[in-house]
Amino acid sequence: MRWGARALLRASLLVTVSLASVAQHASGAPSLHRRVNEALERASLWLFSRQEESGAWGSQDKVHPVGRTTLVGYALLHAGLPRDHEGIVRAYGYLVSRGRYETGVPVISTYEASCAVFFLHALGGDNDALIQKICAWIADGFDSGAGLWGYPEGTPDLSNTGFAAMALEIGQRHGYRASPRIWQKLVDGVVRLQDADGSFRYRDRTVTRGTMTHAGLLCLELARRSLGLSRHPARVELAARKGHAWCDERYTVTECPFGSGFHDGYYPYYMWGMARYAIVHERKEIGGRDWYREGAEELLRRQEKNGSWGNLDDTALCMLFLRKAALTEPAPRPVDPDEDGTGTPEAKSSEVWRRELPPKPKFAPRSDVPSIRSWLVLGPFTETGVDDTMLVKDHFPVARIKPREGASVGGKRWALYTSPEDVVDLDKAAGDSQYSAVYAATWLHAGVDTEILLWVASDDGMRVFLEGKELLHSPHHDWSGDDRYALPVRLEAGAHLLLVKVSDVGYYCRLRVRVTDLEGIPAPGVEARPGPWAARKR
Repeated sequence: MRWGARALLRASLLVTVSLASVAQHASGAPSLHRRVNEALERASLWLFSRQEESGAWGSQDKVHPVGRTTLVGYALLHAGLPRDHEGIVRAYGYLVSRGRYETGVPVISTYEASCAVFFLHALGGDNDALIQKICAWIADGFDSGAGLWGYPEGTPDLSNTGFAAMALEIGQRHGYRASPRIWQKLVDGVVRLQDADGSFRYRDRTVTRGTMTHAGLLCLELARRSLGLSRHPARVELAARKGHAWCDERYTVTECPFGSGFHDGYYPYYMWGMARYAIVHERKEIGGRDWYREGAEELLRRQEKNGSWGNLDDTALCMLFLRKAALTEPAPRPVDPDEDGTGTPEAKSSEVWRRELPPKPKFAPRSDVPSIRSWLVLGPFTETGVDDTMLVKDHFPVARIKPREGASVGGKRWALYTSPEDVVDLDKAAGDSQYSAVYAATWLHAGVDTEILLWVASDDGMRVFLEGKELLHSPHHDWSGDDRYALPVRLEAGAHLLLVKVSDVGYYCRLRVRVTDLEGIPAPGVEARPGPWAARKR
């Protein structure tokens, strides 16, 4: 890379290990803080290998043309890179060169304006005037009616609002003062998005989730600081207490809690949101657990061999979690220098949304293994209000169900549907209805006693039943990945009812199922067909 070899970058990163920690681990595993800094070094190298000639990262994004550049630069500064590092200097040059004639600021969206403030603040130096100008631009974009920020010409939401509130709070350190009216309206807008259980939603009529609960609590605390305790209404204190209780109850570092039972796919954003929330509220523990230690161990486990966490955004967000970055200047030394990194508390709770899931298969089915395309489909069963309990809730006695084309169950009728694709679009089969559940049934006919693998994937969460016995309960949001789960099943000779329940909490309701032997090839003597109930093994 043109800006220096690995040795130069390693020297630039502040990988300082205490002598006590070195002695403690002379014959054992490296400490947590040392592994964190090694991970940050690898991630930084990967990011610099993706920097464009202009100094930008992700400049092709038409909505946030400087957003990734400033987010990545912010993460690199927190990772320990010096402010005069060539890559940082080039990123800064790209930012200031993007000044727009109409406003004089280099941004066009709330997200990237906020990230630019984060980056400039972390960079230090004489950037007060530019930070003030960007903060004024952010304030001008505030929707006082909704009490929130949003995308340009878009519906306001709590995610954009969390970024903007952070930027305005940082702006106060550089001479910018947002109108108290903004903070007052912000409180109203945020509290309106809180659910009765204490969690927060992205917008009206959307499912609550962990990312937005962290953002909502962050906004309330920043408003409290800006308005002062004497102007902080009691209802906000109540909202904060309920939100903290929800975070304690739903604490996890493996997935983002999503509504009543799901987990969504915004994991790196959820983790950085957890760090921002915990640091701003001065919480060393969430739910009685060491959120940083457990989260850092999980992120270290997930880091890819190339040093990234998948893409530019996710890598930057994971780095920010590891350095506990929230409204602070870059740390002058590694995180937790006296931590030994050993031992993690036992996982607690057995609630539905924390059930242990099967591991990801180590191999995939052979390419010629067909998908099951013909199903009896029932639904959609739509929940009243904005809720996602449809996956947990049984809409009929699952163990006694007898699917039959045309038969009525719960006001719905079983319909035979054959998909033209391997991935079955249940919205087409049963009717598109968000915040709902759809059931799909077929029979596995085995000529002889045999052992099989049942390969399943869905969008969104799914439950799998064989002969009324639940084999899998996977709460998630978005496509789980082709052949995500391989469920070992022993079939006796005869026909066995396979019932799959899929939730629709996003834009799609899709299902894919394949059957193989234990080696991943077509299972001999096993056929799937939506035969009549009479064909079921007695």
